[in-house]
Amino acid sequence: MVTTMPYGMTSTALLMRALKFLGANVDYAIPSRMSEGYGINTRIIEEFHAEGVQIILTVDNGIAAAKPIARARELGLTVIITDHHEVPPEIPNANAILNPQLIDPGSPYRTMAGVGVAYLLALCLAKVLGKEGALQDPLLELFTLGTIADLAALTGVNRRWVRRGLRLLARSQIKGIQALIQVSGLGGEKNIKPEAIGFRLGPRINAVGRIGDPQVVIEMLITEDEGIALERAMQCEAINKQRQQLCEQIATNAVEVYEQGTLDAQKSRVLVIVQPDWHHGVIGIVASRLVERYGVPVFIGTYEMRRKRMCGVRLGVF
Repeated sequence: MVTTMPYGMTSTALLMRALKFLGANVDYAIPSRMSEGYGINTRIIEEFHAEGVQIILTVDNGIAAAKPIARARELGLTVIITDHHEVPPEIPNANAILNPQLIDPGSPYRTMAGVGVAYLLALCLAKVLGKEGALQDPLLELFTLGTIADLAALTGVNRRWVRRGLRLLARSQIKGIQALIQVSGLGGEKNIKPEAIGFRLGPRINAVGRIGDPQVVIEMLITEDEGIALERAMQCEAINKQRQQLCEQIATNAVEVYEQGTLDAQKSRVLVIVQPDWHHGVIGIVASRLVERYGVPVFIGTYEMRRKRMCGVRLGVF
Protein backbone atom coordinates (compact mmCIF):
# COMPACT_ATOMS: atom_id res chain seq x y z
CA MET A 1 0.00 0.00 0.00
CA VAL A 2 1.36 3.42 -0.93
CA THR A 3 0.07 6.54 0.78
CA THR A 4 0.62 10.26 0.29
CA MET A 5 0.59 13.03 2.87
CA PRO A 6 -0.88 14.75 4.75
CA TYR A 7 -4.42 13.55 4.12
CA GLY A 8 -3.63 9.94 3.23
CA MET A 9 -2.89 9.02 6.83
CA THR A 10 -6.47 8.32 7.91
CA SER A 11 -7.10 6.56 4.58
CA THR A 12 -4.08 4.33 5.12
CA ALA A 13 -5.09 3.52 8.69
CA LEU A 14 -8.61 2.70 7.50
CA LEU A 15 -7.45 0.26 4.84
CA MET A 16 -4.76 -1.25 7.09
CA ARG A 17 -7.38 -2.02 9.73
CA ALA A 18 -9.86 -3.37 7.19
CA LEU A 19 -7.47 -5.52 5.17
CA LYS A 20 -5.82 -7.04 8.24
CA PHE A 21 -9.23 -7.83 9.69
CA LEU A 22 -10.17 -9.51 6.40
CA GLY A 23 -7.04 -11.67 6.52
CA ALA A 24 -4.68 -9.89 4.14
CA ASN A 25 -0.91 -9.73 4.59
CA VAL A 26 -0.52 -5.99 4.17
CA ASP A 27 2.01 -3.25 4.86
CA TYR A 28 2.39 0.37 3.78
CA ALA A 29 5.08 2.63 2.33
CA ILE A 30 5.36 6.41 2.44
CA PRO A 31 7.54 8.36 -0.02
CA SER A 32 9.93 10.93 1.38
CA ARG A 33 8.30 14.35 1.10
CA MET A 34 11.63 16.17 1.15
CA SER A 35 13.45 14.21 -1.56
CA GLU A 36 10.68 12.49 -3.54
CA GLY A 37 7.56 14.61 -3.21
CA TYR A 38 4.13 13.07 -2.90
CA GLY A 39 2.75 9.82 -4.24
CA ILE A 40 3.96 6.53 -5.61
CA ASN A 41 7.30 6.49 -7.42
CA THR A 42 9.58 4.09 -9.26
CA ARG A 43 11.84 3.50 -6.23
CA ILE A 44 8.91 2.15 -4.25
CA ILE A 45 7.80 0.01 -7.19
CA GLU A 46 11.26 -1.56 -7.52
CA GLU A 47 11.51 -2.21 -3.77
CA PHE A 48 8.08 -3.81 -3.66
CA HIS A 49 8.97 -6.06 -6.58
CA ALA A 50 12.24 -7.12 -4.91
CA GLU A 51 10.31 -7.96 -1.72
CA GLY A 52 7.85 -10.18 -3.58
CA VAL A 53 4.84 -7.89 -3.32
CA GLN A 54 2.08 -8.92 -5.72
CA ILE A 55 -0.57 -6.20 -5.35
CA ILE A 56 -0.04 -2.45 -4.94
CA LEU A 57 -2.91 -0.35 -3.65
CA THR A 58 -2.41 3.42 -3.72
CA VAL A 59 -4.17 5.57 -1.14
CA ASP A 60 -5.13 9.18 -1.92
CA ASN A 61 -2.66 9.27 -4.82
CA GLY A 62 -1.69 7.51 -8.03
CA ILE A 63 -3.93 9.10 -10.65
CA ALA A 64 -1.02 11.26 -11.85
CA ALA A 65 1.63 8.49 -11.61
CA ALA A 66 1.50 7.01 -15.10
CA LYS A 67 5.22 6.22 -15.37
CA PRO A 68 5.68 4.43 -12.00
CA ILE A 69 2.53 2.43 -12.56
CA ALA A 70 3.62 1.49 -16.07
CA ARG A 71 6.83 0.15 -14.51
CA ALA A 72 4.81 -1.85 -11.98
CA ARG A 73 2.80 -3.44 -14.75
CA GLU A 74 6.01 -4.28 -16.65
CA LEU A 75 7.16 -6.14 -13.54
CA GLY A 76 3.92 -8.11 -13.40
CA LEU A 77 2.43 -6.38 -10.36
CA THR A 78 -1.29 -5.77 -9.96
CA VAL A 79 -2.02 -2.09 -9.32
CA ILE A 80 -5.21 -0.63 -7.85
CA ILE A 81 -5.44 3.16 -7.62
CA THR A 82 -7.66 4.82 -5.03
CA ASP A 83 -7.55 8.59 -5.40
CA HIS A 84 -9.81 11.63 -5.57
CA HIS A 85 -7.60 14.18 -7.28
CA GLU A 86 -8.19 15.67 -10.71
CA VAL A 87 -7.66 13.24 -13.55
CA PRO A 88 -4.74 14.19 -15.85
CA PRO A 89 -4.75 13.76 -19.65
CA GLU A 90 -2.66 10.57 -19.31
CA ILE A 91 -4.49 8.04 -17.16
CA PRO A 92 -2.27 5.33 -15.62
CA ASN A 93 -2.57 1.81 -16.98
CA ALA A 94 -3.62 0.35 -13.63
CA ASN A 95 -5.66 -2.81 -13.23
CA ALA A 96 -8.36 -0.77 -11.51
CA ILE A 97 -8.92 2.92 -10.77
CA LEU A 98 -11.31 4.16 -8.09
CA ASN A 99 -11.66 7.93 -8.39
CA PRO A 100 -14.88 9.95 -7.99
CA GLN A 101 -13.58 12.43 -10.56
CA LEU A 102 -14.24 9.77 -13.20
CA ILE A 103 -17.98 9.53 -12.49
CA ASP A 104 -20.94 11.78 -13.27
CA PRO A 105 -20.54 15.27 -11.72
CA GLY A 106 -24.06 14.96 -10.31
CA SER A 107 -23.31 11.72 -8.46
CA PRO A 108 -23.63 11.82 -4.64
CA TYR A 109 -20.20 10.12 -4.54
CA ARG A 110 -18.47 12.87 -6.54
CA THR A 111 -17.22 14.91 -3.54
CA MET A 112 -15.64 12.02 -1.64
CA ALA A 113 -12.13 12.65 -0.35
CA GLY A 114 -9.45 9.98 -0.52
CA VAL A 115 -10.63 8.52 2.78
CA GLY A 116 -14.12 8.18 1.31
CA VAL A 117 -12.80 6.11 -1.59
CA ALA A 118 -10.87 3.93 0.87
CA TYR A 119 -13.98 3.56 3.05
CA LEU A 120 -16.14 2.49 0.13
CA LEU A 121 -13.56 -0.04 -1.07
CA ALA A 122 -13.18 -1.52 2.41
CA LEU A 123 -16.93 -1.85 2.90
CA CYS A 124 -17.37 -3.55 -0.48
CA LEU A 125 -14.57 -6.03 0.23
CA ALA A 126 -16.00 -6.79 3.66
CA LYS A 127 -19.48 -7.29 2.22
CA VAL A 128 -18.21 -9.71 -0.43
CA LEU A 129 -16.51 -11.71 2.34
CA GLY A 130 -19.52 -11.50 4.64
CA LYS A 131 -17.64 -9.65 7.39
CA GLU A 132 -18.91 -6.09 7.16
CA GLY A 133 -20.72 -6.05 10.54
CA ALA A 134 -17.70 -5.75 12.85
CA LEU A 135 -15.95 -3.24 10.59
CA GLN A 136 -18.69 -0.71 9.96
CA ASP A 137 -18.41 1.51 13.03
CA PRO A 138 -14.58 1.78 13.32
CA LEU A 139 -14.25 2.48 9.60
CA LEU A 140 -17.02 5.06 9.72
CA GLU A 141 -15.17 6.84 12.54
CA LEU A 142 -12.02 7.05 10.41
CA PHE A 143 -14.03 8.16 7.39
CA THR A 144 -15.58 10.97 9.42
CA LEU A 145 -12.28 12.10 10.89
CA GLY A 146 -10.50 12.07 7.52
CA THR A 147 -13.32 13.68 5.54
CA ILE A 148 -13.59 16.70 7.82
CA ALA A 149 -9.82 17.02 8.28
CA ASP A 150 -9.45 17.05 4.48
CA LEU A 151 -12.04 19.85 4.24
CA ALA A 152 -14.13 17.76 1.85
CA ALA A 153 -17.53 19.16 0.92
CA LEU A 154 -20.23 17.83 3.23
CA THR A 155 -22.61 17.03 0.39
CA GLY A 156 -23.89 13.79 -1.10
CA VAL A 157 -22.80 10.65 0.73
CA ASN A 158 -20.26 12.66 2.73
CA ARG A 159 -23.05 14.46 4.54
CA ARG A 160 -25.00 11.32 5.34
CA TRP A 161 -22.02 9.26 6.46
CA VAL A 162 -20.40 12.06 8.48
CA ARG A 163 -23.67 12.65 10.35
CA ARG A 164 -23.67 8.99 11.35
CA GLY A 165 -19.96 8.96 12.16
CA LEU A 166 -20.15 11.97 14.46
CA ARG A 167 -22.48 10.00 16.74
CA LEU A 168 -19.74 7.40 17.22
CA LEU A 169 -16.63 9.49 17.84
CA ALA A 170 -17.21 10.49 21.48
CA ARG A 171 -17.44 6.77 22.33
CA SER A 172 -14.89 5.65 19.77
CA GLN A 173 -13.85 2.00 19.55
CA ILE A 174 -10.45 3.04 18.20
CA LYS A 175 -7.77 3.48 20.86
CA GLY A 176 -5.96 6.15 18.88
CA ILE A 177 -9.05 8.30 18.42
CA GLN A 178 -9.79 7.96 22.14
CA ALA A 179 -6.27 9.17 22.92
CA LEU A 180 -6.41 12.02 20.40
CA ILE A 181 -9.70 13.23 21.87
CA GLN A 182 -8.10 13.15 25.32
CA VAL A 183 -4.98 15.18 24.43
CA SER A 184 -7.10 17.65 22.44
CA GLY A 185 -9.09 18.54 25.55
CA LEU A 186 -12.33 16.98 24.31
CA GLY A 187 -12.44 14.06 26.72
CA GLY A 188 -15.54 15.31 28.54
CA GLU A 189 -17.59 15.93 25.41
CA LYS A 190 -20.68 13.75 24.95
CA ASN A 191 -20.82 14.62 21.25
CA ILE A 192 -18.00 15.53 18.87
CA LYS A 193 -19.09 18.24 16.44
CA PRO A 194 -17.55 18.96 13.01
CA GLU A 195 -15.95 22.11 14.45
CA ALA A 196 -14.13 20.03 17.04
CA ILE A 197 -12.60 17.90 14.28
CA GLY A 198 -11.84 20.89 12.07
CA PHE A 199 -10.16 22.97 14.78
CA ARG A 200 -8.97 20.45 17.38
CA LEU A 201 -8.50 16.90 16.09
CA GLY A 202 -7.77 17.59 12.43
CA PRO A 203 -4.93 20.09 12.96
CA ARG A 204 -3.11 17.66 15.25
CA ILE A 205 -3.25 15.00 12.54
CA ASN A 206 -2.43 17.31 9.66
CA ALA A 207 0.51 18.90 11.51
CA VAL A 208 2.23 15.51 11.52
CA GLY A 209 1.71 15.19 7.78
CA ARG A 210 3.12 18.66 7.23
CA ILE A 211 6.25 18.63 9.38
CA GLY A 212 6.50 15.26 11.15
CA ASP A 213 6.64 11.53 10.49
CA PRO A 214 3.28 10.26 9.13
CA GLN A 215 3.87 6.89 10.73
CA VAL A 216 3.04 8.52 14.08
CA VAL A 217 -0.57 9.07 12.99
CA ILE A 218 -0.91 5.74 11.21
CA GLU A 219 0.39 3.82 14.22
CA MET A 220 -1.91 5.80 16.51
CA LEU A 221 -4.95 4.88 14.43
CA ILE A 222 -4.20 1.18 13.95
CA THR A 223 -2.81 0.14 17.34
CA GLU A 224 -4.88 -1.79 19.86
CA ASP A 225 -2.49 -0.85 22.68
CA GLU A 226 -3.78 2.04 24.83
CA GLY A 227 -0.27 3.02 25.91
CA ILE A 228 1.06 3.26 22.36
CA ALA A 229 -2.07 5.14 21.27
CA LEU A 230 -1.61 7.75 24.01
CA GLU A 231 2.12 8.07 23.29
CA ARG A 232 1.44 8.71 19.60
CA ALA A 233 -1.36 11.15 20.41
CA MET A 234 1.00 13.10 22.65
CA GLN A 235 3.51 13.18 19.78
CA CYS A 236 0.76 14.64 17.56
CA GLU A 237 0.15 17.29 20.21
CA ALA A 238 3.83 18.20 20.41
CA ILE A 239 4.23 18.35 16.63
CA ASN A 240 1.14 20.56 16.33
CA LYS A 241 2.64 23.01 18.82
CA GLN A 242 5.83 23.01 16.77
CA ARG A 243 3.76 23.67 13.65
CA GLN A 244 2.08 26.62 15.35
CA GLN A 245 5.46 28.06 16.33
CA LEU A 246 6.80 27.65 12.80
CA CYS A 247 3.75 29.38 11.36
CA GLU A 248 4.16 32.31 13.74
CA GLN A 249 7.87 32.65 13.01
CA ILE A 250 7.50 32.46 9.23
CA ALA A 251 4.45 34.74 9.17
CA THR A 252 6.29 37.36 11.25
CA ASN A 253 9.35 37.05 9.01
CA ALA A 254 7.22 37.32 5.86
CA VAL A 255 5.50 40.46 7.10
CA GLU A 256 8.89 42.00 7.94
CA VAL A 257 10.28 41.14 4.49
CA TYR A 258 7.27 42.65 2.77
CA GLU A 259 7.03 45.81 4.87
CA GLN A 260 10.74 46.52 4.55
CA GLY A 261 10.40 46.33 0.77
CA THR A 262 8.98 48.74 -1.77
CA LEU A 263 5.75 46.95 -2.73
CA ASP A 264 2.38 48.39 -1.70
CA ALA A 265 -0.28 45.74 -1.07
CA GLN A 266 -3.02 48.26 -1.78
CA LYS A 267 -1.64 48.86 -5.27
CA SER A 268 -0.32 45.38 -5.99
CA ARG A 269 -2.48 42.78 -7.72
CA VAL A 270 -0.49 39.95 -6.15
CA LEU A 271 2.06 39.58 -3.37
CA VAL A 272 5.09 37.30 -3.83
CA ILE A 273 7.57 36.63 -1.02
CA VAL A 274 10.46 34.15 -1.36
CA GLN A 275 12.95 33.34 1.39
CA PRO A 276 15.38 30.45 1.97
CA ASP A 277 14.86 27.65 4.47
CA TRP A 278 11.23 28.28 5.39
CA HIS A 279 9.56 24.94 6.11
CA HIS A 280 7.60 24.06 2.99
CA GLY A 281 5.03 22.15 5.04
CA VAL A 282 3.56 25.35 6.51
CA ILE A 283 4.03 28.03 3.85
CA GLY A 284 0.50 27.42 2.57
CA ILE A 285 -0.90 28.28 6.01
CA VAL A 286 1.25 31.42 6.10
CA ALA A 287 0.06 32.44 2.63
CA SER A 288 -3.55 32.18 3.84
CA ARG A 289 -2.78 34.43 6.81
CA LEU A 290 -1.23 37.07 4.55
CA VAL A 291 -4.26 36.98 2.25
CA GLU A 292 -6.38 37.84 5.29
CA ARG A 293 -3.96 40.60 6.31
CA TYR A 294 -3.41 42.31 2.95
CA GLY A 295 -6.47 41.38 0.89
CA VAL A 296 -4.58 40.30 -2.25
CA PRO A 297 -3.54 36.89 -3.65
CA VAL A 298 -0.31 35.74 -2.02
CA PHE A 299 2.48 33.44 -3.19
CA ILE A 300 4.98 32.25 -0.59
CA GLY A 301 8.13 30.56 -1.84
CA THR A 302 11.10 28.87 -0.23
CA TYR A 303 14.16 26.94 -1.30
CA GLU A 304 16.53 24.50 0.35
CA MET A 305 19.78 23.81 -1.47
CA ARG A 306 18.66 23.26 -5.08
CA ARG A 307 15.04 22.45 -4.31
CA LYS A 308 12.47 25.23 -4.71
CA ARG A 309 8.87 25.24 -3.51
CA MET A 310 6.02 27.71 -3.97
CA CYS A 311 2.54 27.90 -2.49
CA GLY A 312 -0.14 30.37 -3.55
CA VAL A 313 -3.49 31.34 -2.05
CA ARG A 314 -6.04 33.51 -3.83
CA LEU A 315 -8.75 35.64 -2.29
CA GLY A 316 -11.64 33.67 -0.88
CA VAL A 317 -9.57 30.52 -0.18
CA PHE A 318 -8.34 30.13 3.40
